[in-house]
Amino acid sequence: ARAGAEAEHARKTPIEITSRKKINADQSAYFLEHVRIQLEKKYGEDLLYKGGLKIYTTMNVNMQKAAYENVRNGLKNVDKRQGFRGPVRRLNREEVEPFCGKVERGINTKTLQEGETYQGVVIAVNPGKGELTVQVGERTGTVNQKNMSWAGKVPLLDSYGIDEKKDKKTISPGSVIEVSVIKPDKDKRGAVLALDQEPRAQAALIALDPKSGAVKAMIGGYDFRRSQFNRALQARRNPGSAFKPIIYAAALDKGMTAATIIEDSPIEYTIGPGRVWKPRNYDNKYRGNITMREALTNSINVVSIKILESIGVGYAIEYAKRLGIVSPLSPNLALALGASSVTPLELTSAYGIFAANGFKTSPYFISRVLDQENRTLEEIVPPKIPILSLMSSATGEPSEQPAYYGDETVLSAVPVVSPETSFLITNLMESVVNSGTGRRAKALGRPVAGKTGTSNDMKDAWFIGYVPQLVAGVWVGYDHERTLGASGSGGQAAAPIWTGFMLQALADEPIEAFYQPADISFLSINPHTGRLSGQEQAGSILECFLAGTEP
Repeated sequence: ARAGAEAEHARKTPIEITSRKKINADQSAYFLEHVRIQLEKKYGEDLLYKGGLKIYTTMNVNMQKAAYENVRNGLKNVDKRQGFRGPVRRLNREEVEPFCGKVERGINTKTLQEGETYQGVVIAVNPGKGELTVQVGERTGTVNQKNMSWAGKVPLLDSYGIDEKKDKKTISPGSVIEVSVIKPDKDKRGAVLALDQEPRAQAALIALDPKSGAVKAMIGGYDFRRSQFNRALQARRNPGSAFKPIIYAAALDKGMTAATIIEDSPIEYTIGPGRVWKPRNYDNKYRGNITMREALTNSINVVSIKILESIGVGYAIEYAKRLGIVSPLSPNLALALGASSVTPLELTSAYGIFAANGFKTSPYFISRVLDQENRTLEEIVPPKIPILSLMSSATGEPSEQPAYYGDETVLSAVPVVSPETSFLITNLMESVVNSGTGRRAKALGRPVAGKTGTSNDMKDAWFIGYVPQLVAGVWVGYDHERTLGASGSGGQAAAPIWTGFMLQALADEPIEAFYQPADISFLSINPHTGRLSGQEQAGSILECFLAGTEP
């Protein structure tokens, strides 16, 4: 009898067909649009849209979802630190019902979705409790004082007819506000909501497998529906200190070491008649003689300039080009501070070379295309790169050698940096994470190398970092350049997005240590002199060197 009742219930239950495209439409829009553009150029509209093609991309769906969520949440946090801007618009009584009807038609789910943001109309205000009743389409919910606390002391009025000129931030009946869902509604009533607002700043995130070049996730902005400009691929912005690892890697190849001493002291340069450039450190402090490691860990501008001056600007530019930087680079010392604009893809791919033990690969998005008869039109096979043995974090023993990534070579994989230099710059950037400007990334609980970047006046915030199996870069800024405000540094605006993404992306990935070449050694040094010292000597630190470069 029970089986019969269940069968009858099943027959009466309407079948709901949910399009996979609808599920992924927002979170994968920038990625899939880039794929569409590539395919349309190659195959034409007729074959692409009518030819029954089967297209396989390099996207990792879980990583793409993590990228989407963390970019949106991170941008909201950046925006909220700028303060509440006030309601989106104000409606009179007659306009409320038509507006809510339009919102309802855009809601394709039975209940409001937890974590999603909607536009709602304030229909009642309780100034005493600091509470709002909000109508979202045909549904109602409540915003309590706690869930709007980020906005500070917002004036609340319980009647229509606010004078917009007197106070643009006042919330009253008829105010259209953004709300995010804390607890979904039941029977279209009783949702718990929080005051929200759509960010004006933008962001980009791109993540790829450094050993193959396969792009695993890409976000080109906050909302593809409002802006199709793909900032991950198309926006050239100043990387600030995120460019420094390229300068430091070039210096290592010129014979400097992590223990090389450079004087952190004020400098000035004559750059024209009556014009003097006086670069300064971010914190306006000078530390005297410090090691190259300390300079990168704490992102010391003056030392970076002196390093670039020592190795030569021309050499550094050629080195950057070798790493895949194709954007024009200004041939002056400001290059050490990231004064030349690059795209997030360029800079992230360059870091990926260090993660891949010095091998340069080509980023790609499409792995295979079949026609309607299942014949292969194109197939991208990852490059055949030797995977140098990785130390197991569990046993401390190396894995078997040699191992290979892929069975055939289709894409090129070119060794452009030695494994030793790759390890040394990686080790330096591990210090950035462990004790420097990139401390937020320590939350991963595994070996991580990375670098923050902040351009002049905090117009651009960056964090680019990697583990052995994944490299990712995040940029945050306004399309029309202006400051991100007091909390707009790379460590505050970009690093939280990067860290949140990587925590989700690597949740099921094993912890791996970076490969250490055999001719790398660790010795105790005095960090004030850069010279060798006994292990027992007070204040000594363990430093890494390429054989033959020890002090």
